[in-house]
Amino acid sequence: FRSKDDLESLLKAPVLACINKKRRWLEKELVRDPLNPGKFTPRMHSYRILADQLHFLAKTKHLNVLLFSPVALPKGAAIVIGNLGIFMSKKLGHETLIIDADLRNPSLHKLFGVPKSNGLAEVLEEKLESEKAIQPLREKLSLITAGDSALDAGFLLDGTLFSDLIKKLRKKYSMILIHSSDLRDHRDAAVIAPATDGVILVISEGSVRRQVVQSAYFPLQEKHINLIGTIMANRHYPLPKVLDDSV
Repeated sequence: FRSKDDLESLLKAPVLACINKKRRWLEKELVRDPLNPGKFTPRMHSYRILADQLHFLAKTKHLNVLLFSPVALPKGAAIVIGNLGIFMSKKLGHETLIIDADLRNPSLHKLFGVPKSNGLAEVLEEKLESEKAIQPLREKLSLITAGDSALDAGFLLDGTLFSDLIKKLRKKYSMILIHSSDLRDHRDAAVIAPATDGVILVISEGSVRRQVVQSAYFPLQEKHINLIGTIMANRHYPLPKVLDDSV
C-alpha cells in the first residue's frame, strides 16, 4: 500500500493514523514525556493523534477493549501499543492495561524491560491469579506479559478463560490494549476478538500486497468482527499537514 486511500478502499475502514518510519538511531522507541509536545518527533505526534482518536471512540462509542493485530509486520504492533498506552494513561488519564496476547512471539516485556514469566499464559492455564499477573509500569499504566507455557498458543487462547478474564478486567480499567500475533500467519486474533470491542489492523506501508491483507482479514470477516480501522506503520515520509489533521 502506497496511500491511505488505497487501504481504506480495500478494507472499507478508516486509516486512523500513519506512523512515520523511525529515522534516527538515537530516537527512542517509546515517548518519554507525553505532556511535553515541544520535544515530540513526527512519530510521537502521530501517536498523540491516534491516542486522541481512540479516546474519542472510547467516550462516544464505548470502545474500551481494543485488539491490535499486525499483518505481515515482523516486529508486530508492540511499539504502537506501548506508545498508545503511555499517551492514554499519562496524557488522557485512562486507567490503562496492556496485554501481550502474542504468545508465539511476545515482545512487550522486552519493550518495557520487565520479566516475561507469570503472565497471560499462566493465567489461562489457571496456574496464576490474574491480579498477580498485572505488572505496574508507571502511574495508571500496567502490563500483563505473555508469560511462559509449553502448551500451544492457539489452544490456550481458544476457550472461555480469555473472555472471562477480559470481562473481569473491564471493571477495573477504562482502556485495555491487546497485542495479538501476526494475522497473516495465525488466526489468534479471530479467536480472541469476540471478547473485545473491535480490532485495529497494523500494516506496514509499501511492503504488503493487497491479496495478503485480504486473506489475513478474511477470518475476522467470517466472524463479523468489528474492524475499527487500520494504522499504516513505517511510513517513509511525514504525513502532509492537511492529512495529518484529518486522521
